[in-house]
Amino acid sequence: MNKNKFNPFHINFDELGKTVDDFISNVQLDDFLGNDCLKSKPLINAFEHKTHIEILVAAPGLQKEDFSIDIQDNELTISAQSAAPEKSDKYTVRRKEFDFRSFKRVFKLNNKYNFNSVKAVYKKGILSIEIAKKEQKNNRKIKVEIN
Repeated sequence: MNKNKFNPFHINFDELGKTVDDFISNVQLDDFLGNDCLKSKPLINAFEHKTHIEILVAAPGLQKEDFSIDIQDNELTISAQSAAPEKSDKYTVRRKEFDFRSFKRVFKLNNKYNFNSVKAVYKKGILSIEIAKKEQKNNRKIKVEIN
């Protein structure tokens, strides 16, 4: 009787890991899938306060000069463009899962915001944008007739 039974579900994970590492080491994914597969958009958090909306963009590794913030037709466009780092013979890239050198995010805003009152600060890899709300005028008197 053979003690070593064949198990079709047995996977040698060490060999599988080595195969994946070999593939990643020898294939440039951007050449294989195209440049767009490696581009990612930074994540955002948005907080609505009583007086303004605050949008935080996680974009580490950039300089404040790399950003462009525009508002047109009630759309807030946040984009960044920075130079690619020079390739080096000192290291080999094994995995690259993010690249914020170039991105564009567009957000639709409604009319309750004052687009002439926008502040932006870039600190510690976070771009913070504050857009003030328009002052609401609720002090008008309305006469209601009773039928």
